[in-house]
Amino acid sequence: MEGAVLLVFVHGFKGDAKKTFGTFPERLAHILHQTHPQWHIDAVVYPTYATRGAMDRTVTELVAWINSEVDARESSFGRQCMVVLCGHSMGGMIALDAALALQSTPHAVRGVLAFDTPYLGVHPHVFKHRISATYDTALKWGAVLAPLTGGIAARFAARNEEDASRRAAWIGAGTALAAGTAIAAGALFTRNDVLSDAYTWATDHLAFVGNLWDVDTLHARLDESYRRAVPYHCFHTRLAADARTFILPPPPDSAHVPHFTALDAAHARDEIEAHTGMFRESNGAYYSMGLGTYSAY
Repeated sequence: MEGAVLLVFVHGFKGDAKKTFGTFPERLAHILHQTHPQWHIDAVVYPTYATRGAMDRTVTELVAWINSEVDARESSFGRQCMVVLCGHSMGGMIALDAALALQSTPHAVRGVLAFDTPYLGVHPHVFKHRISATYDTALKWGAVLAPLTGGIAARFAARNEEDASRRAAWIGAGTALAAGTAIAAGALFTRNDVLSDAYTWATDHLAFVGNLWDVDTLHARLDESYRRAVPYHCFHTRLAADARTFILPPPPDSAHVPHFTALDAAHARDEIEAHTGMFRESNGAYYSMGLGTYSAY
């Protein structure tokens, strides 16, 4: 049966439409065309958008853009166009929200492919390791986020009472954040621009990134996708040396476990490098990721 497929790639926080995915969209389109030559397959990257303010506004804009793109293609091809959304990092959250919004419309999304998307949050070890790495990172994250640490840790622990190691990880992250706050406070005595810089950074981005701290909403998104049978799959990085991950995977007894696949990131020194380098061909899992993405549906 002939058809048209629109693959839409959505970048994540502070991502870039021209840089985030590299040649991966073309690779996935090529794999699909090799196996389904009768289909017209078009891979596009959603234009760069501002990762600030309320995330639901970005979702609304993406939904409108998808409707416009599909209408244009169906008018041109004279046949139905299927949509698959592919999101990196927080782009996967936006993609799944858009899929839920479009489910009961003529342009319902056939599936969501996510790449290192923190559907259940970023693993606390990422903050612990990264915050201690550089002064600037400690300064900004510590100054802005340390007041939130206690609340985040308490809510996380409440949902994971059986997992002492995860609670301990949050305590470690909180210690690093507190240290960053102390550095920032000391710097304020000699640099008046530090507080202004931290405040600007926070007001520009915290509303968007703040979605990662809303544990209940994170769980509700996946629960809703499961209830409404919106297909999604998340490929996430895992450090080969010690199995550390950028995202927080679902617990072993979760119904969402089959929707997550770990890919060893042998190329990376830490979780951030693994996360940002997913679509580089130097990533040893790059080619298997393409094949795995295809077979996910």
